[in-house]
Amino acid sequence: MMSILDFFRRWKSADKSAIKPYHVPIRAAMRMLSGAKHDRLSADWVTYPVTAESIIRRHQRILVARSREQTANNDYARAFVRMARQNIVGPKGILLQAQSRDEKGNLDTLANQAIEAAWERWGRRDNCDIAGRQSWRSIQASAVQSAVRDGEFMIRKIFGRDAGPLGFALQVIDPQRCGPAFDRNDLPDGRFIRAGIEYNQYGRPVAYHFTIVKESEGYYNYTSSGSNYYRIAADVSIHAPTRGATVAE
Repeated sequence: MMSILDFFRRWKSADKSAIKPYHVPIRAAMRMLSGAKHDRLSADWVTYPVTAESIIRRHQRILVARSREQTANNDYARAFVRMARQNIVGPKGILLQAQSRDEKGNLDTLANQAIEAAWERWGRRDNCDIAGRQSWRSIQASAVQSAVRDGEFMIRKIFGRDAGPLGFALQVIDPQRCGPAFDRNDLPDGRFIRAGIEYNQYGRPVAYHFTIVKESEGYYNYTSSGSNYYRIAADVSIHAPTRGATVAE
């Protein structure tokens, strides 16, 4: 059996020219640190990480305002929004194909026809839109347009007598009414508000806070005092977001 001394004797007498140890070239190591260089060319480059909340608070409203202006006045931007509506939503939007079955496992044709007829009836503007202005297909188009133009869309689900004869309707809400500068840290049970969205102590969205706006005013009263906001629970909201990683479905 080879002892440890024999091993080192062989290693000492071995040809080490064929051994290529792993190492990082000096030039490569220098390049790894060049991104942190601070000189006259990088003097205005940020030198500390910025949180998503800070970026939203500073830039979100400006970017949305400019995006809306471009989609209204720029032919390319307007064409992009139009193509998104046409190709994502399509001419008929999301349709329902009922697949209920009878006791024998066969498709229940009469039941499925009744369900699909009720769905089509609900999709009319006087039923699906709480304001009675948009059909189900139009609401989908509005959501897609808001997503590509503003980066998000918000819809409120309404139940009961106020929702019309079928007891369920949708309310399309301008996402800018959920103020990106509205933050609070003093809520009970560890809850907090970031960019108008209320989270529990674990960061789960529980509610949205929207500005109270009258259409006759023609402008948004953006205040963060709390008295000019109303709260909508997340479980009755649909939000396709870009504000962090918040999703309420």
